[in-house]
Amino acid sequence: MPIDTRKAPRRTLSFASIPHVLADLDAIERAHHADTLHTSGNWTPAQIFNHLTAWIDFAYEGFPPELRVPWILRALVSLFKRRALASPFPLGMQVPGATDGTFGHIDSDFHLALVNLRLALERLQLDPPTRPSPLFGHLSHPEWIALHLRHAELHLGFLHLAPSPTPPRP
Repeated sequence: MPIDTRKAPRRTLSFASIPHVLADLDAIERAHHADTLHTSGNWTPAQIFNHLTAWIDFAYEGFPPELRVPWILRALVSLFKRRALASPFPLGMQVPGATDGTFGHIDSDFHLALVNLRLALERLQLDPPTRPSPLFGHLSHPEWIALHLRHAELHLGFLHLAPSPTPPRP
């Protein structure tokens, strides 16, 4: 049974830069090795890493053709772009045109997915994306980074670095 991620416990994250995300990924990797990493959402850590990587890559290689954002939503969001790029992403959003509500959340090996995410973040830090956002249109390099920082805050917040508390005995 899927977890309602709007009600699931999450770490509150606020990344100021890509190095902050990379530092959190280091802590996540240490917790994984210590066997204290757990998730409070529906996805494995690798699915989260692959999803974040896919969305960074889309900004360079192109977005899925089935992703169609209604023009009215694009028009409304453009009015609030600055706030949207500075505020936490809303929970439970569904991507229009995506069968499972989003793209890129395939499961794989933890370490491979983590390496790919680190590489994507390093690329994002160095090179501005070349494609317009389907929701925001053309973004500057700092705006692209802000968008992906907010996205990482949302999904990495479902990864907890300490063991989950044991339920009390009856």
